[in-house]
Amino acid sequence: TARRLAGTLRLEPRRSLQAALEALAGNRTSPKFFLRALVVIPKALALSELVLRRGAIHLHAHYGTHSALLAWIVHRTTGAPYSVPVHGHDLTVDRSMLARKLADAAFVIAPSEYHRRLVSEVAGDRVTARTHVVRCGIELERYRPSPASRDAGAKLEILSIGSLEPYKGMRFLVAALALLRDRGVPFRCRVVGAGE
Repeated sequence: TARRLAGTLRLEPRRSLQAALEALAGNRTSPKFFLRALVVIPKALALSELVLRRGAIHLHAHYGTHSALLAWIVHRTTGAPYSVPVHGHDLTVDRSMLARKLADAAFVIAPSEYHRRLVSEVAGDRVTARTHVVRCGIELERYRPSPASRDAGAKLEILSIGSLEPYKGMRFLVAALALLRDRGVPFRCRVVGAGE
């Protein structure tokens, strides 16, 4: 990594330094994001050397937080375009430098019109025009219940996968399970994830 970082600084010294300074300045109001930027910057500059030497058609950074910062730094250093899917916490919990990362992205992906409106709130109409809604979910017609699961005595199987952070709304799952219990619906719920 140190060799690649040095390579980027040799190939693009001005753009590398400018991107690093802008990343630090853009995250100065959030101690957590500022500290993370200190970790992300050298990784982004090391990756930039690979992009400069081998070329990259496009970078895709999942979430508008730290991975988007990495892609933004690579973009500012190399010119390689990037895209960012946003989901929720990256639009609502800490918006440090988010408007800039979204504004410089080739396009943004949001899971709903609600999230697209949040993008507009953060980054304006110009970015909203490049924001595509791609819904998360499954095609129900492809997943038919087996005949055994339709039996009156069969337990309803519920699986929840995701982080257990408060903003994920796990309290609603618990409330729904209480309703099922109170209505006498047999069920089994499995929760896979970590967090508070």
